[in-house]
Amino acid sequence: MGGIGQLKCSGGQVTSSLSACLGRAAARAVRIGRSRRYDPVEVERFIGDLSRATRRLVSREYRQSSFTPRNLLRIPERTEELFLDLTFYWSVGQVWREILQQIELPQDGRVAEVGCGYVPKVACGLHYAGFAGTIELIDTDAEALSHAARFLLLVGARGHATTRRGALSETPPARFDALFGNHLLDDLILSSYCARRGVEVGPLYACEERYAAVWDEIVTDASLIDRVVPALADTLVASVRPGGIVALLDYPSFTHRALKLTHVMSFVRQVAVSLRRALTDKGATSLELLQDPVTFDRLTVSGDDLVAFRCGGSDGEL
Repeated sequence: MGGIGQLKCSGGQVTSSLSACLGRAAARAVRIGRSRRYDPVEVERFIGDLSRATRRLVSREYRQSSFTPRNLLRIPERTEELFLDLTFYWSVGQVWREILQQIELPQDGRVAEVGCGYVPKVACGLHYAGFAGTIELIDTDAEALSHAARFLLLVGARGHATTRRGALSETPPARFDALFGNHLLDDLILSSYCARRGVEVGPLYACEERYAAVWDEIVTDASLIDRVVPALADTLVASVRPGGIVALLDYPSFTHRALKLTHVMSFVRQVAVSLRRALTDKGATSLELLQDPVTFDRLTVSGDDLVAFRCGGSDGEL
């Protein structure tokens, strides 16, 4: 590992020297991992830290932000990070509370949060809105589902949470009083594109550059909208009972802002416009649940970010 400390950061030698040092360091990390002296998570994080440090130095990001290893004794900084995350989750939950209070869900109803991820933000909003029915968390990632259910236990959510691993299209028809998704459209677009190209989605989240590059490719493929929207509209309508609600919220995310992927939201909004037309064609009725933009902490969401419809006829309306 001494090579890293001896690195000369001058001229055109930077990239080749960094690559060589990173390769040696990664190889040694793998040998250490095989010796079982360290937990695999430790080795994975170490390799990730080396990769991030290398990218920042080569891209000159060090001029704006240093790469500082986490210091366990820096309690104020660690606490600030924790509160930033919790405040964001609270903010999204409050936005959903604003939306949900206009829907008047039956308190013993059954709803779904699709693509909940590691933190079920819609379920938090349901908790803040006083919903005490059943919330089914749906995701393709088993680990995410486990963490999402645990998160709801920690916050003492009023509703009864269940989990189901799988895609939305695998949901039995006419099952829910309402179906919700927080940042679902961009995930579906990414998954569809990767499936068509034979690219595995998971590794993209481990490399910011690759993630950004794939989205740069996606936004140039307008035909992707026609491949995603019709099937999605069919699935959404089939997943809720007559008179049931569908609400999908996609706002400019921290990831998109941090990676300067503002064009992603423009593309997602094109998908949202197409989805609104498709749901209308299927007899769904558009709902204006965000008349004015709402702001909580640093998060602002407007009606353009929300696709909300009542599906089916008037039978069994909420």
